[in-house]
Amino acid sequence: MKFQKILKVDSNNIELLCLFKGLDLWPKIEAIAQCMGLHLRYVLNFKMHVFLVKIKKLSFLKEINKNQGIVKAKLIAQGGGGYLYKGSLQDESNRETLMQGEFILGHIEYDDRFKKDFIVYHFKGLFECLMNTKRD
Repeated sequence: MKFQKILKVDSNNIELLCLFKGLDLWPKIEAIAQCMGLHLRYVLNFKMHVFLVKIKKLSFLKEINKNQGIVKAKLIAQGGGGYLYKGSLQDESNRETLMQGEFILGHIEYDDRFKKDFIVYHFKGLFECLMNTKRD
């Protein structure tokens, strides 16, 4: 899976154009979770380590037979250190939702297990690159 461009981002939502190497479902689920993680890092100004806690629901609505799509994440609730997101994968050509689900993400302070300098450099750089990428 490869994110190509952030199409939209604000304090509650993010949309990314994503390419996939094959038709397997796991990379598509991973793309949704990574999209949420990137958004939460953005919301927290890249100051906390973010991780997936749980996939609450996951529905496959249509056959997923494309190698490209729009991955979306919407922050719908937060509390007690947890963040509830609704995420989806859409067909880029017609915006039809192919897969959707609810995911819980958490965050913790950086420590000796999660090296702040490396992680912030990586994700902040990725975010900035995706914001500045022009579509072909």
